[in-house]
Amino acid sequence: MNNSNNQLTIKNQPADILTMAEWLRVVFNQNNLPTDLLYKFDLCANEAVTNIISYAFDDTVEHKITLNFSENDSNVSLKIIDYGKPFNPLEKTPHLQPKTVEDASIGGLGIDLIRHYMDACCYRRKDDKNVLTIIFAKV
Repeated sequence: MNNSNNQLTIKNQPADILTMAEWLRVVFNQNNLPTDLLYKFDLCANEAVTNIISYAFDDTVEHKITLNFSENDSNVSLKIIDYGKPFNPLEKTPHLQPKTVEDASIGGLGIDLIRHYMDACCYRRKDDKNVLTIIFAKV
């Protein structure tokens, strides 16, 4: 894989999620990775980046989000780096199943979705950056 294909920098704009999705599709195709894994990977990356765009910044200034893709014999991973407010999604309490439809709230399930699909995830705050890594086992 060409090293330049391993990294993408996008802006904190919703339209750039489409750029990320296309980049992931190309990277997966270049590495002959399965489509079902791409679906899960894209869904989780989409949720994580949408949360960054929606909540990480208190201003309307353009901010960059860097995505680093890597692959080895056992897994594929995506490191998502932003300079937003510190936020560790792994510390967020999972939602409880509502007892009735009336008790259900709209939204707020993205982190639970990531937890459901990913095989591993890690977060760290380094040099004023949030670094979230999502990892999927190759099966």
